[in-house]
Amino acid sequence: MALADDATCAAYGKAANTACTGCLEGVTASGGSAKTYYCSRQCQKIHWTTHKAACKLSNDRKQVFRAADLLQGLFYMLRKHTFDINLTAAIKQEAQLHIQEIDEPTDWPLCRFPEELFASDNVAHAALAWNTCECAVGWLSKVVKEAFRGESNPSRTHQYCVTP
Repeated sequence: MALADDATCAAYGKAANTACTGCLEGVTASGGSAKTYYCSRQCQKIHWTTHKAACKLSNDRKQVFRAADLLQGLFYMLRKHTFDINLTAAIKQEAQLHIQEIDEPTDWPLCRFPEELFASDNVAHAALAWNTCECAVGWLSKVVKEAFRGESNPSRTHQYCVTP
C-alpha cells in the first residue's frame, strides 16, 4: 500500500512506512480520511492501546456516513415520486434557488418532477427538499428506525457528535 508522502508516525512523529489497516476507510467527524500511520509494525503494536478507541470511532463514523448517504438517496427517490408542487421554472442565482410554481389545482395531488429544469443534481436535490418541512422524517421514519436499530445507547450515539 502506498503511503502519503508526508505520512508521520502517530506515536513518534517520525516518517511512516506502514498504516493501520483497521482504520484505512475510517472517517473523521467532518468526513475526511482518518488514516493513522506508524514508523513500524512494532510501533503500531505498542501504540494500539492508545489508538484502539480512535480506530473504532472512525470506523463507526464510516458506517454512519454510509447510512446517511443511503437515507439521503432514499429521500430524494421518494420525494421525486411523491412530488406535489407543479413547477414551471427553477432558477439558481448565486446561492439561492428561485422556484416558480403554478397555483392551479390539479386532478391528482402528485406532479411529475421536472428534471429537465435543473442543470445539476445539487440544484435538483435542493428543489426536492424545498417545502418538505418535517415530512421527510415522517416519510422515512420506519427506514431510519430500522437503520439505527440497536444504536439507542446514548453514550454510544453521542460519540458521533464529538470531534476528537
